[in-house]
Amino acid sequence: MQTLTIPFQVPADFWPFAGHFPGEPIFPGVMLLSLGLEQLKKQRPDLADFRLAAIENVRFKHKVGPGDALDLCYTVIPQDGAIRVLYSITREEQLLLKSSFLLQQGAAHDS
Repeated sequence: MQTLTIPFQVPADFWPFAGHFPGEPIFPGVMLLSLGLEQLKKQRPDLADFRLAAIENVRFKHKVGPGDALDLCYTVIPQDGAIRVLYSITREEQLLLKSSFLLQQGAAHDS
């Protein structure tokens, strides 16, 4: 088991803010999940051959907006040939998102 925290500064000019939502920009939730997986794989190149098998127990607690300084927090747990990742996002210790991923080794394929 390994824990790690990756700081991430949300760009004020992040392209989805233009339409999500005009006048009150909010970082799209699905993109917060994607960001988490992307940043984890940058820090853990040994996970490059693992694909996303499931996203579980997603809880969005608070909005993320332009310029927010975030901490992407992970607990990586090997599990029967797969990897379970407990993932959360905090801003100044306030919990914004909590979820988990299941990663399996092998290339993604079409069904």
